Amino acid sequence: MHGENQGRGYDKGKLVDSEERLRILFEYAPDAYYLSDLMGNFVDGNRAAERLTGYSREELIGKSFLKLNLLSLDQIPKAATLLAQNALGKPTGPDEFSLNRKDGSAVFVEIRTYPVKLEGRTLVLGIANDITERKKAEEELRQIHKQVEFILGATKTGLDIIDSEFNMVYIDPEWQKVYGDHVGKKCYEYFAGRNSMCPACGISEALKTKKPVIAEEVLPKEGNRPIRVTTIPFQNEKGEWLVAEVNVDITQQKKTEEELKEGAQRLLTVIEVVEEGITFSDMEGHFEVFNSKMQEITGYTREEANKHGNFLALLYPDPEKRWQASRGIEEVFRRGVSCDIETTIRAKDGTQKTLLVSTSLVRYKNRDMLLSAYRDITKRKQMEEELRKQHGHLEELVKERTEALQKSEEKYRSIVETSQDGIWMIDTKDKMTFVNQRMMDMLGYGADEIMNASLLAFMDEESKAITVDVKSHGSKTTEQHELRFHRKDGSELWALVFMSLMFDKEGRISGVLGTATDITERKKAEEELKKAYDELRELDRMKDEFLATTSHGLKTPVTSIVSLTQLLNEELSGVANREQKEDLATILKESLRLKEMVDDILNMYRLESGIRMEMKDVQLEELIDNALSSMKPRADEKGVELAKELAGKLPKIRASYEDMQEVLMNLVDNALKFTPSGGRVTVGARREGSGIVAWVADTGAGIPESEHAKIFNKFCQVDSRLSRSSGGIGLGLAICKKIIDAHGGSIWMESGSGKGSTFYFRIKAIS
Repeated sequence: MHGENQGRGYDKGKLVDSEERLRILFEYAPDAYYLSDLMGNFVDGNRAAERLTGYSREELIGKSFLKLNLLSLDQIPKAATLLAQNALGKPTGPDEFSLNRKDGSAVFVEIRTYPVKLEGRTLVLGIANDITERKKAEEELRQIHKQVEFILGATKTGLDIIDSEFNMVYIDPEWQKVYGDHVGKKCYEYFAGRNSMCPACGISEALKTKKPVIAEEVLPKEGNRPIRVTTIPFQNEKGEWLVAEVNVDITQQKKTEEELKEGAQRLLTVIEVVEEGITFSDMEGHFEVFNSKMQEITGYTREEANKHGNFLALLYPDPEKRWQASRGIEEVFRRGVSCDIETTIRAKDGTQKTLLVSTSLVRYKNRDMLLSAYRDITKRKQMEEELRKQHGHLEELVKERTEALQKSEEKYRSIVETSQDGIWMIDTKDKMTFVNQRMMDMLGYGADEIMNASLLAFMDEESKAITVDVKSHGSKTTEQHELRFHRKDGSELWALVFMSLMFDKEGRISGVLGTATDITERKKAEEELKKAYDELRELDRMKDEFLATTSHGLKTPVTSIVSLTQLLNEELSGVANREQKEDLATILKESLRLKEMVDDILNMYRLESGIRMEMKDVQLEELIDNALSSMKPRADEKGVELAKELAGKLPKIRASYEDMQEVLMNLVDNALKFTPSGGRVTVGARREGSGIVAWVADTGAGIPESEHAKIFNKFCQVDSRLSRSSGGIGLGLAICKKIIDAHGGSIWMESGSGKGSTFYFRIKAIS
């Protein structure tokens, strides 16, 4: 018995210790622990519960959450439901509540409840976790999400997520407003209305390489709006590969690129008519611009210059001179400053030419490029050399042969006085020691006003500094500068001045010999040319808009006139007299001509606007048959034979069906237009390498060689009278070239006066 009592005492002690440990765990638990009855009255609570509610344990015990106003009215039904679950012996949670603390502040909590039996009573053990900071973070994330959605919508930037099977996983809300529900749809179906992958889609490549892919696409459902799509591969939490696409609107960029392209073309046209050789090249010596004047100066074409690979070696056979020219170019690249030099080259025909070369460094397409202007001064140099020889000869013989000096001086003066350039000499103190009549006329002063006067007195400050610098560095080469003088009447004189130092027998500088060419008008013309270029650019833009707007406006009424005229012609066929029928036929014919012109203008505007073509697999022979069938009535009426020549079975091509059909129709129509009765028009095609070459040949009068270079230009008409009588405005061949270029092909012609014409085009075949 004594032993049993000892054992019971030991067990009782252990229970007391265990209860104490549980009390400590309950009291100091980091989460709020509380006990309540099934009516919501607090029975107990730990320190964390006191901190969470702001009430002490004494204030909590015996009071319900209703009496303490811990919950707002709208949360009470939810709390009552949880207590009812506890009464049934079921735990609850986690559930979120907003508690009103004693000090009036609010705190968000997540509560779990468990029904427990204590001393024969069913109580509720509640565990509350403070989630206020988490709720704040979630709200901040919601605000950030709204901001991101706003930015994406404002910038027309779409965000989507797509899985490896092209299924839409996510679409940002702004884009969803445009395209609707994405669930269960493929991306190409959702965005483009297609049943297969888009041609420029980068999803497959991104998933294959596991690297971002950037591509440009258009959105058909938004009027072919152009976008740049950045496709980024990533893995989700399950290890599955998906892609996120960032779709940025590039409408303005495309418009700007097209304007720049047009501006560049007009600038190239201006470059071709200037009287100086112009080149535009990179650091490797590859020429992107090599105008006709440069070809005239050097004798080489741009293709020859680029093919050789080292154009300097052609111009400078002497290694020393070639090294000097290379060093000048390297200096421009290294220092980024303009360089003006005088140099002598050997042209293709072997002649030596002296040039003034002005080279500047420009930034183009993220590359350093050289813009150079070449002026041929060979004749001027010959004159300067002659003057220099005569001057030296006079100094040698001045003491020995006075008579010979006089004769030589007369010859010298004859050359100088008849020169179209102003010629002058100054001494080391800048005093004028000689000036010809042309120079006096240019400045407006007489000999008594200008002789022994300082040349610097007639210059502006910048020109004075240049002249002084020429004397100071003592170079024996001729220097060229554009200087500004003040005329006697107050006006400005711009002159292209060439200055050479003169030396006495001891090698000391004795003065400066200079020639001046009046370039005042050229300077004005350059300014006017710039102004005219800007005006032409604006006019060209207005013209394009006017043609497109006018053509759109004419299309509907012209179509109505044609339809009504055809209907009227049918209804009156049995009652109209011959004259009335002829009038109706004339109206119909002229209306159809006007409709063709409007259609051509609209088509050209469409092609120049860069609208994306719908490509498909096309059988070229089918297009040829369609063209011949459509044109047969016209050919029969004119008495021209139509023929087809195909070299075996042709592979298909990837092309726009309607646009390629128009190419063939335009070429056959053009051939019929210029082929007389009894002639023949042949349409043919053959396989050639990886492509197909098609042609349309006629037995007409042919096209003069002088017209070949511009035959594919807009509004070009070889015989304007025939074109007007046939209803053409010179857009048919230009449209053909635009379409073939858009397909990555090429188009050309072979013709001669009296030999007929053949128009060819080449397009890649499907393997």
